[in-house]
Order: sequence, then structure tokens, then C-alpha cells
Amino acid sequence: MKKPALLLTLITLVSVPLLGQLAKYGKKRTNAPKGWTKFEWPEKKKILFGHYAPTQAELELVAKASPTTATAKPKKERKILLFYKTDYPHTSIATGVAAFEKMAETSGAYSIVSSDQESDFSTENLAQYDAILLNNTVNFETFLNDDQKQALLDFVEGGKGLIGIHAASDSCKKWRPGAQMIGGVFRCHPWNAKGTWPAKLESPDHPLNKAWKGEGPWLRDEIYLYRDNTFKRDRSRILMSIDTSKTRITEGRFLASNQRHLVDPKETYPIAWLHQHGKGRVFYSNLGHNNFTFWNPVVLQHYLDGIQYALGDLPADATPSSQIAPKDLKIAPAKAKRIIFLAGAKSHRSGDHEFRAGSLLLAQRLNEQDQLPIQADVISGWPTDDTVLDGADAIVIYCDSDSVHRKQYARLMELSEAGTGLFFLHYGVHPKKVEDGQNYYMPTVGGFMETGFSVNPHWAAELKAVSNHPVRRGCEKPIHAFDEFYYNMRFAEDTQPLLTAIPRKERLIPINLWNENGPAGFGKPQTLMWGFEKPDGTRGGGFTGGHYHRNWAIDGFRKVVLNAIVWTAGCEVPPQGIRASGVTEEQINANLDQKKPMRKITFPIKGSMVYHQEMIDAKKARKADKKSR
Repeated sequence: MKKPALLLTLITLVSVPLLGQLAKYGKKRTNAPKGWTKFEWPEKKKILFGHYAPTQAELELVAKASPTTATAKPKKERKILLFYKTDYPHTSIATGVAAFEKMAETSGAYSIVSSDQESDFSTENLAQYDAILLNNTVNFETFLNDDQKQALLDFVEGGKGLIGIHAASDSCKKWRPGAQMIGGVFRCHPWNAKGTWPAKLESPDHPLNKAWKGEGPWLRDEIYLYRDNTFKRDRSRILMSIDTSKTRITEGRFLASNQRHLVDPKETYPIAWLHQHGKGRVFYSNLGHNNFTFWNPVVLQHYLDGIQYALGDLPADATPSSQIAPKDLKIAPAKAKRIIFLAGAKSHRSGDHEFRAGSLLLAQRLNEQDQLPIQADVISGWPTDDTVLDGADAIVIYCDSDSVHRKQYARLMELSEAGTGLFFLHYGVHPKKVEDGQNYYMPTVGGFMETGFSVNPHWAAELKAVSNHPVRRGCEKPIHAFDEFYYNMRFAEDTQPLLTAIPRKERLIPINLWNENGPAGFGKPQTLMWGFEKPDGTRGGGFTGGHYHRNWAIDGFRKVVLNAIVWTAGCEVPPQGIRASGVTEEQINANLDQKKPMRKITFPIKGSMVYHQEMIDAKKARKADKKSR
């Protein structure tokens, strides 16, 4: 039975949240019955169009996102058969049906009939349609008999259209003619549906790429890798592919660990393509795993343009990618916030001043963000060719004093004046010369540690995020850590405190740079992290902690620093702060500098006062040992 406007009678069964309360990614559903994905189709269908049906609020989001006009004027009235029966049921199917039906209504580009009946694939019935749309039709080949398969092939080869959405490429694993018609066969999905992945456009001015407005998008969806020799550049024109220049595609938080080895940054992984098949036209888009994909207005425009191409109303070049000369092929990469860590050389004992290991850990957490388009990289020392720093949104310097950049202050000023944010970590906030702090630190990061004025004790601090600054998001609770926190810093007039702590004599161990300003600061809030914004909007800041590498395993400690770094880069800190996933013992010990003796950091991380006492005991033991000699 054909089901136009299929969802309308089902929506009343679903609870309806207010639009203002609707999360960005839609209403969270409870779990469907256990094992439902293996039920027979009628039972699956009831769950898809009942339990997983879009709510009224979600339908309103779909309607709001739906294109209001056709990209190209239809040459005649167009009609599409949307087929949604599937072996493995994607929970977005019902939302997809609603979106394609709504686009038919709002754009006027076509009318549509939604169906789960194989019998519709007869030569006689298909004659009334201009295109077939396969919506997440896993193992579609198993539903059709030989006559129905031939009717479909004849339909497209004879001059009609085929539109494949997401798992349509998982439709024909054994039916070779069907696979060749679609253009690629699903192998696996290294790029998980919870991740946000960078894409690049091939020929951004192509008619079917106009929706992206000339810029490679960041896509929160499940992105496929296809079986060898099923997608071919000499067969199809790539519209969009994974941007392999971005670290996230091999290090992302939601990269499937058991498929990581299949990803080669030198290869091309298509996301959308078109080609001619006989006299017909085929458009395929990998997007459509997540329900919220179907209320993304840019994605819906992307779909509509592909649909109008398949219908024959929107002319578009289908020259296979392999036949386009490299000089004629324009690429629009995914635009990302570039954050570069400059890590200092090894110093101190194992586990302390682990500049490279700390930078790598923080960069990895930035690259695994699912909400922010970030590309973070780590460079040891000052880069040989520092043009790599041009255009960076933020540079994070984590080193002994100014060892990395001492000879590069003029270049740092140039970068800051060009809009690059600067953020210094731990010893990096302490320039060797006071005049360098005044001349270079103050106007770029808003503060520095001054020898003879500032102090550098090791202490068990209770760090509190102050004000309603974005860096505070997700870090409202006090953070307890034992570290070498410098205080009594020199600050510019407009510097804003971000993290403070109150030093107390009984929780603090003075060391080499202690002076009268140390005890003078007891009982008073001291700024340990700060932010600074120049009149032109360029940002900077610093954090005095980071001596002990183990502290990067403390969730709040790690998160607040990541918040500060992305803020410095000009990003909007998410409402709950950066999603800085937990750190394992293996991860905290990865990439440590080779020092003798090597000391492994062990979990669990102890309380700050435990480390405080351990340091006191170690000092007493050294004194006793020295006295005994």
C-alpha cells in the first residue's frame, strides 16, 4: 500500500515537547524492544513509525528547514517513488520520509509517494514516476525478484532518475548490476554518527554543491568507507569527500577503533556523487543516518539539488572525476579553527614538565570534539618553516620559560596583530627578561610572571572559576589539584581573572623564587588563569599550572584549560564546556619524554593534600639522608 504523507496519523502517538525545550539533536527516545532490529518487517515498521516517529516539534523543525522554492523550474510535473523498506532499520527513516514529503510540498519540485511494497517495482507501475528514492534501504536487493530488479534497471537506464540516501549504498552487496548503478557498496563506517567530520568539496561551484556556499562543511553524521573497486573515479563525479588533511579523520573521538587501520589520509573517501547510468541520472548522498540531519536546512537543499538533477530538471556536469585535469579541479577544504601547540624540550624529572606529552594529550582532546570544527597540531619547538603558523587561530606555548620563542618575539607580535590568539602554559608564562614580559606578554596575553615579584610554590589549591566568562562553562565546581601554581603575577589593566585560588601556609611549600609577596598573598584570592582581549578582538591568556603531567588526568583541570584554549582561538565554548573525555593510565603515560629514571604515573590520581604530604616527606627524607652522610 502506498503511503503519501505517511507520518501524519502517527504523530499524535508521540509526546510533543515545546520547540524551546527541544534539544539540538531532537527528543531523546527510550530504548526500543530488545532485539527489534531482527524482527520481521511489519514489527520493525511499527517501531520506526511509532516509537521513532518524529515528534510534532521535530516536524516543525523539518518544515522550517525545508527549501521553499525549487532550485530549477520543473520541465513538467515530476513524481517520485520513495521506498523505505529495509533489512537493518535506521531510526531516522521516518524522519527522512517526513522531510522528503515536506520538501515536495514546500518546493513544488515534485510530488512523492512513499512505499514499502516490492510490488511497486513493476515496469507498468514505474512508468508513472520520474525517479526512485531509496531511503536507508539496507539489503534492498533481497526484497526484489528478478523481474522487479530488471524493471528498476530498465527504469534508470531508460532515462529516469535514482536517488540514494545513506544506507542506499548498503542495498546491493551481492547484486552487481544494482551496485554498479548506485556507484559504491558500503564496507564499514570508521566515522561514527556521534562525531563531527570535516568534508571537502570537489568543484565547489558545481550546481549540486551550491548548498554548501563554497566551503567544505563539518558533518555530524555517520560517514562510510566503501568496498574496494565499488566506487570508481572514472565512473562517478565526486561532489564531496572526507577532508583527509584534518587530523580528526584519524584521531577523532568517535573514530571506530577497530576500523582505524583502514583509513589512509592519502586516499579519497567520497561522501556524495553523481553519474549517468545509461540514459538516466544517479545522485547519492551518504548523509542521513541521524534524524537531525533531516532538519538541517543546508542538507535539505543539498538533497533537493540532487533530486532535481536525478529528475532531469537541474543540469549538472557528470564528467567522472578522473577525467578532470588537476589544474581544473578546485577543492574547498573544511574550514577549521587551527590551534597549534609549540612544545618545549624535555626538562626536570620524568612526569614533570612533560611539555610534548601534555600538548599531545590536549590536542587529541580538541580533535575529538563533536561540536566544534577544530584542527589541533603539535610541533616540538619553534617550526623550521614558521609560515605554518600563518593564519592559526591560536598558538599554545608550553615550555621552559621562553625557550621556544625567545628569538621569535617579533614574529609572535606579528601573528598576534594578524589575529592569532596566544595562550601560555605553566613555565611559558615566565619570560627570561622582565622587559620581554612588559613589551611582548602584556600586549598579547595580558600578564606574565616576574622574577623577584611573583612566586612559584607547590601547593594544594582549590581552583574556582570566577565570573560568567565562557571558560567557566562545565567547570562550576571547585577543582582540586597539587601543582606548582605561580601567583602574584603582573597583569595588564584589562586582564580578566578566570581561575583563582587562595594560598594558605599549611597547604603550600615555597621553593626557589619565594619572596615577601608569597606570605603577603596568604588568604587572598590569587589569579592562576586569566584571559585578555585586545581592542581588535584578538584573544590571549595564560595558566600557571601544568608542572605535574598527572594533573591532565583530572577532568576539571583538563576541561577548564581546553575551554580557555578554544576561547582564545575565537570559538564559542559549548554550554557544558569542552567534552574532554576521560584519560586512562595508558594515555597519561603515552608520549612521555625519555628521562632517567623513567617513572610511570599510576592511577587513581590521589587527593591534592596527599601529594602535598608526599612532597614534605620527600624533602625530610633528603635532609635526613644528607645529614647522615
